[in-house]
Parts: sequence; structure tokens; C-alpha cells
Amino acid sequence: MSADTPAGPDRRIRRVAAFFLLVAGVLVVVAVVAVRNISGARAASDWVNQTHALILELDGIDLSFQSAEGSLRAYGATADAGDLRTARERL
Repeated sequence: MSADTPAGPDRRIRRVAAFFLLVAGVLVVVAVVAVRNISGARAASDWVNQTHALILELDGIDLSFQSAEGSLRAYGATADAGDLRTARERL
């Protein structure tokens, strides 16, 4: 046997080990980036949910104002105290 034979397999084992370490490092980096993206997406979805809740609340307020305005118009046309009372309740 020559002197080169033991060094050959040892070098291959080191290359394979280095390759596996490189792959493991890449997997760790991918996992860290994925966790950060998930956290960012969660924060973005919270903002979207809060915005939709605000829009729905403002829509409800707008409907109340429109209903009160309708009652005030009816009061203006008929001078009925019930329409004025309804308008005050809705405001």
C-alpha cells in the first residue's frame, strides 16, 4: 500500500463533513429568515385587522348619522315630535 491511500479517504471524509456542516448552516439561516418573516406577517395582519375594525365602526357611525338625518328631514316635513325624538336617539 502506498502512503497516499490513507490520506485519500480522510480527505473525502473531511469534505463530506464540511458539506454537511455547510448544508446545516444554510438550513439554520433559512429557519431564522422564515421565523422573522412569520413575525412580520403576523404584525402586518394585526394592522390589517385593526384597520378593518375601524372601518366597520366608522361605517356604523355613518349609518347612525344617516338615520338621524332621515328622521330630521321627516320632522322638518311633518313637524311630528316623534321624528325629532327618534333623531335625537340616533344621534
